[in-house]
Amino acid sequence: MSDVILSSGIGSQSSSIILDIGTQSIRAGYGGDDLPRSVVPTCIGIPNKEVDLIDSNRLSNTIFPLKPWEKRDYIEVLHPLQYNIQEKAIEFNEEYLTKIIQELSLSQKFTNSTSSFLTKHNYIFEPLDDRMNGQTLLIPIHSTSNPNNSIKLAEVAFEKLEVASLFTSRRPVLSCFACGRTSGIVVDIGASVSNVSCVQDGHCIQGSIQEYPVAGDFLDNEIYKKIHKVNIIPEFGIFKNEDKNGPSEYHVPLTNVDESYLNWGVMHVIREIKHSSLFFPNPNSNNDNEFHLPDGNVIDTTSIRNTIPNLLFKSGNSNQGYPGIVQMVINSITETSNINKEISNITSSIILAGGTTLINGFDAKLHQGIIDQRPSIIFNNSVSFQKSNYKIYSAF
Repeated sequence: MSDVILSSGIGSQSSSIILDIGTQSIRAGYGGDDLPRSVVPTCIGIPNKEVDLIDSNRLSNTIFPLKPWEKRDYIEVLHPLQYNIQEKAIEFNEEYLTKIIQELSLSQKFTNSTSSFLTKHNYIFEPLDDRMNGQTLLIPIHSTSNPNNSIKLAEVAFEKLEVASLFTSRRPVLSCFACGRTSGIVVDIGASVSNVSCVQDGHCIQGSIQEYPVAGDFLDNEIYKKIHKVNIIPEFGIFKNEDKNGPSEYHVPLTNVDESYLNWGVMHVIREIKHSSLFFPNPNSNNDNEFHLPDGNVIDTTSIRNTIPNLLFKSGNSNQGYPGIVQMVINSITETSNINKEISNITSSIILAGGTTLINGFDAKLHQGIIDQRPSIIFNNSVSFQKSNYKIYSAF
């Protein structure tokens, strides 16, 4: 399979629209920009079955984008992308995904400015300058993506979005290009999967791909297991009162909030705990072991701040035979060397991508882990890492 596919047609703009679709967030912007224009949750809301609608098509009443600080009664959350453990691949609902993409150029400006909760997982919404019809569209695809998914994406792009031309490129290749390289070992840990791939001269080596469903969502679930006794109230369950004569905040009734919407709000808080509190110990580690919940309560993160991220480096953390991220890198390099004996240009760089690699100290622990297990692979070569601010936006 080619790493870059171009469909016939020429867009009306010199700069293509990039649509980087992840299971947790979707990034949209323009080629040549350093950062995406939009970063929004990959989910939509529709009225649940308790709502009587004149139009029986609930997707006609879509709410997008959903905002973790906004309470919405009787709204069910739908996720267009899900990881299928049996198929070991990400699957998507064509109808839901099309609706999200169509809404991207229609919604109002969306930022964290209305959120009173200090959040590190920032969402950004700036409407695209152009509608997608008649444009050139670039969609990064997963390195293990089912070919049928690429066909479905093409159908959505041409039939529903009416784009002029479509490019698809594998994520590891774009991660290399984002660092100004054409070769390297790409370690991409996003929400649903950890993926390690070797890229050589702009080509993702198929036999090198290592992938397991141990990533950000896995860590979120492990955090939740540890603190499940804590009553976590979503941000939308707390009203901040600016009137000095009244209470500073009070709880908002959540009786009519759909269970899926409530769970989505709780998991947003869990992700904030992950981004704010987890780290790999080093001399400069932050020893703050407290996390302030949206309702003002404080939880002690001592039991999770080091143990949870270390799960990425331990084997046997799932029934999928997860070997640990260091072993995934070694396996990927070994498979590549069996195909191509000259891999020095590949092992000269480790490129980190995906939001989960932003955990403080991850890069140093990964580097040391590889040196400890197989120093002959990388030890004599320079190891470089992508700038942390751009790891999550490697398609740009």
